[in-house]
Amino acid sequence: MKKIFIAILIGVTVISAVSCSASDKDYISTSSELSQASDTADPSSSEKDSMIDNLVDVNQLGDKTKTNIIDVLENDSMDLSVNGKLTVTGGITVELNCTLAKSDNCLYFDLGLGDSHIKTIQNADGRYRVNDKDKTAVLENINEETSSFSSKDDKLVKMVLSYISSALGLDDIHFKGTGNEEYNGQQYDFEEYSNSNGAVKVYFDHSVPQYIVSTKDSGQQSVITIHKLSKEPDSKLFIIPSDYQITE
Repeated sequence: MKKIFIAILIGVTVISAVSCSASDKDYISTSSELSQASDTADPSSSEKDSMIDNLVDVNQLGDKTKTNIIDVLENDSMDLSVNGKLTVTGGITVELNCTLAKSDNCLYFDLGLGDSHIKTIQNADGRYRVNDKDKTAVLENINEETSSFSSKDDKLVKMVLSYISSALGLDDIHFKGTGNEEYNGQQYDFEEYSNSNGAVKVYFDHSVPQYIVSTKDSGQQSVITIHKLSKEPDSKLFIIPSDYQITE
């Protein structure tokens, strides 16, 4: 499970750096497939490991990213919340909203990409596919061998990250250096990366990651805001609201 969460955040961290190279067709296909991913088969363990290993060279990440992002994700409990607007080819803006939390055998996974959305909550009572619009929670079977993620969610994560990796060229990222500058009206430390499309900066308020800003050579920019990254998740995330209808 640690690898899954590390891969997700690395994907979120570098998605803006390379999002501008995605084609309109790739985005439309991915947005549509997101809602259908839960019906597909689970990839093998070797496929998942290979996908993660090939996503990005962790040795190319700066010290602040390794210490304040990767180390947090490797903790047994964590809570991550990000959102952003990514500009893809043709000027299309893709909105990303993602919240991930885990604690013991509890899981909260809420991902929105464009018009598509999927939400899963797992607690001591079981795992539920949640629909906030309809206020429903459907109880699903749990894979006893992997109680953290169902095969459906594993496939969803793999699909999203595979889209990022193959369509956006994440194996191209390289660490350039560190610095300090003003962004959005405040002074931040940053770690800078480059790839064939442009550059990306990860901004930190001391040791706390705040923004990921990607600028393509053409001037197109994508921005992700990190609202929360903590080793202490909100326990309320793992509770199905009392006014939701639970079905099996």
